[in-house]
Amino acid sequence: VRYLSKALKKKSRLVGAHNNMGVALASMGDLDGGIRHMKKAISLKPRYAEAHNSLGNALAQKGLLKEAMKAWARAAELDPRYAEPYFNMGVMFELQGDVKGARRCFSNAIHIKPNYAQAYSKLGSILAREGKYEAAMKLFSEALRINPRLPDARKGFQEMTRITGRKK
Repeated sequence: VRYLSKALKKKSRLVGAHNNMGVALASMGDLDGGIRHMKKAISLKPRYAEAHNSLGNALAQKGLLKEAMKAWARAAELDPRYAEPYFNMGVMFELQGDVKGARRCFSNAIHIKPNYAQAYSKLGSILAREGKYEAAMKLFSEALRINPRLPDARKGFQEMTRITGRKK
């Protein structure tokens, strides 16, 4: 934070520094300060998808879920090849009980970023709840291939192994 502050004092129009400062402040619990910097980054560069995504994350942490979804949707609109806003929207849809929306978003994230282990795991969890155990097992297996230490994928894979009696 100290280095970002120095950089922003010298050049207040550093878009990436504003976004990074916002993320840092939000991660330290200063959501309002973080949001201010993210909005500053967006005001300087309105088509900066990463800042819109960061803003969505901070707004969600603050409990402003509608606004968070709008920010993530804007990030995805600005850069359709940016997987993170799709993943974030998927998590929010899942929390709201919109399984179809969550499935669509996690699938989009995987399509954009084929090595997105968390998206495979989240999609696997949805399919497991729907009773599609074989398909869920494949998704958990892929998540673990990408990241063998991903706890949710490991737990899901173990549960699918127990249910199906299969190892792969």
